[in-house]
Amino acid sequence: MRSWNQTAAVALTAAVVTFGAGAALAGGAGRPTHAKGALAIPTTPVAGPDADARGVVEWKHFPVVGKRAERSWLRFKLGRLDGADNTLWMDDPSTPETDLVQVTTLTAVEGDNGFHLNYRIDTKHGGVLPFGATLEALVGMAVEVRDASGATVLAGAVPAVQVKPPHGHGH
Repeated sequence: MRSWNQTAAVALTAAVVTFGAGAALAGGAGRPTHAKGALAIPTTPVAGPDADARGVVEWKHFPVVGKRAERSWLRFKLGRLDGADNTLWMDDPSTPETDLVQVTTLTAVEGDNGFHLNYRIDTKHGGVLPFGATLEALVGMAVEVRDASGATVLAGAVPAVQVKPPHGHGH
């Protein structure tokens, strides 16, 4: 397990990620936190079956503020896929192994540059994040999008909050 040096974490006024049971989603003053990361075409053992596929996984967490309830959303934006039928696979954070489990079937819509889709789970609208886990537990977990034949088209991980240095410091 990794952990941030507490002194360094306190010195940063931006959102801070700590690792332990999962990534903390502290944004300060009730502000939401957000992260976005690209999914990549696999390169081993050979390039993935869909050479121009594109994908992004992103999330946003809204802490409790006043009467606003806690809320999280997780979104997958995929494009330039060769086919309409795909599946989303993720690592279950409740198991120590990195065994990917199918989360859902994704049906893409055909557009000018292949098939694309925007899949989103939002707890505000009654959605349940994969495995019934918290967003905090999903950060860092492996993600794959597989085509109808089961080949991995895109791969990556649920991104962590990027810590930014405070403005006005440095050069």
